[in-house]
Amino acid sequence: MIPAHSSHFAARRHLILLLAFGARAGAAPDSGSAPWIIDRAVATVDGKAITLRQVGFEGRVLLVLGGAPRAAFAPLDAPALSASLATMIDERLADAEAEEVDAYPVSEDEVSKAIESFRDALGSQGELDRFLASTGEVISDLREVLRRHLRAQRQLEGRIRLKAQPTNAELIAYQKDHPEFAGEPLEQARQRLFAERFQVLARAQLEAARRAADVRILGTHLLDATRP
Repeated sequence: MIPAHSSHFAARRHLILLLAFGARAGAAPDSGSAPWIIDRAVATVDGKAITLRQVGFEGRVLLVLGGAPRAAFAPLDAPALSASLATMIDERLADAEAEEVDAYPVSEDEVSKAIESFRDALGSQGELDRFLASTGEVISDLREVLRRHLRAQRQLEGRIRLKAQPTNAELIAYQKDHPEFAGEPLEQARQRLFAERFQVLARAQLEAARRAADVRILGTHLLDATRP
């Protein structure tokens, strides 16, 4: 698994999704009826389409991973879906880069453990089965989403972790520039500065990956029409 300190940027991305979802968090859960899906391409990444159906499915998976299990069955509005689409694009680019250099592999055992964690977040195997049925997906689709999610985070961590790690001299300078943190234990200051630098470097890395790739947004207006 990815070390705990590598989760700062992932946690921020999950927070963005959770905030976007918040306005709809009180909606009544889906009854488990047949899914209402329009399968239209909303973006392409290097010629490979991301469909509205995938955004609805993966968006819910990402929200559950971020601590919002109710999102599995609740309606998702356009802000939540747009945030999901942005994360999906970033993860596909990171996964493709890792694949190109044959790095940051994720084992089947790790994916299986991620499936178990996702199931536990929903509450039971029955709820996992209901989630898959409500989205029209199967367990292999969920495995692929979780595999890509783990590998993308591992790739990002591997690329920038060392760059984000501050030296003792940088920590001392940081505390001088931020008197509100004067007297703070050095290790606590290290974690704070690492988190700040990691997020800045992560955003720069993701933006660079987008510039180098052929990413096209085709129809975000379609996200307004998505519901379970």
